[in-house]
Amino acid sequence: MISHKTKPRRLHYSAKMEKGIRNYIAQGGKHLKKALVDAGYSKKTPTTAVTKRPSWSKLLTFYLPDDMMLKTHWEGLKAEKTIIGKDGEIINKPDFMARVKYLELGYKIKHKLTIDSGKGNTTNVAVIIKHNIPDTKEEVKIIN
Repeated sequence: MISHKTKPRRLHYSAKMEKGIRNYIAQGGKHLKKALVDAGYSKKTPTTAVTKRPSWSKLLTFYLPDDMMLKTHWEGLKAEKTIIGKDGEIINKPDFMARVKYLELGYKIKHKLTIDSGKGNTTNVAVIIKHNIPDTKEEVKIIN
């Protein structure tokens, strides 16, 4: 539970809501419905009935502060993997797979990535990037 010294003022939440958030975070942000049911909510309770409350947002911010998330995200964008060379030397190389995941997440958070499932096996991806080039400001759309 949040101590009285650290909890946001005028925040009304139940122990069930706090447990739901803790479950949700422990699952890595997946399966919200399961996290809420495991916390004691009914299977019939719509997730939005819980997550649209101001106390949900404030508790989520308490458990996942923006500065901590930003620091972790920045570290992920610089992810490296360590490999051992043929002669036993230790080599640090960029971990491009991890970096792509963090980059994709960053674009999603900033609402600059949209993924549209096309017909059949096609997927349309649009990334909107704004560059600040000296003496010019241009918007570039990359579509794959």
